[in-house]
Amino acid sequence: MRFGTGAVEGLDRLGLLGPRTSLAHCVWLSPEDIEVIAERGAVVVHNPSANMRLGSGRAPVPELVAAGVTVALGADGSASSDSQVVWTQLKLAALVHNDGIRERWIGGAQALAMATTGGAAALGLAGAAGVLEPGALADVVLVDLLGDGLTGAQALEAALALSETGRAVRHVLVDGRLVVRDGRCLTVDEQAVREALAEQRAKRAAAGREPPPATLEAMRKLQAFRRLVLAEDAA
Repeated sequence: MRFGTGAVEGLDRLGLLGPRTSLAHCVWLSPEDIEVIAERGAVVVHNPSANMRLGSGRAPVPELVAAGVTVALGADGSASSDSQVVWTQLKLAALVHNDGIRERWIGGAQALAMATTGGAAALGLAGAAGVLEPGALADVVLVDLLGDGLTGAQALEAALALSETGRAVRHVLVDGRLVVRDGRCLTVDEQAVREALAEQRAKRAAAGREPPPATLEAMRKLQAFRRLVLAEDAA
């Protein structure tokens, strides 16, 4: 409330909330915020791995879904959640809200919808992506149904979210272009990327574990902002 209003209300006053708006994280929403987001048709992007990693809170996804808000699934950056493995996000999204009240649970099929149709909505591609329909973008992931996480599946959508780890992925097409074949990326030299990362790690180790000055300054500002927010919440 430092500026006289919460973030969602402030965005709404500026006319920035609508179907073309995606709101990342949303871990500090009030019931009124959820109502406004639903009315404006904005999309919330749930990042369970990053939120748990940083201890920043948990998005009220059950309440958002109940209000009719479209929820997408994200991973945030590697600095926040360590990786961008979509299968990890799927499982966390389906489990992190299981707090003992069965009606609030997010099922595997719901989590999968966040990653597909929800993700398309967040990108402004609702109806054009995230679905297998004539005229939609040919974004397709082909998985081996005899893979370890899927062989015994009774409910495929739930198994994709809860049992699959990504090891069953065989081919991936993006807008009809084959980008992964037989589990290998065709657009990136994977070995070269690994070697570059190993070289970067070695340079950082040689320079010591202290982050560079610019990073330290950014961390200081974030810590100051966090203290400010926590103080206002306490008040």
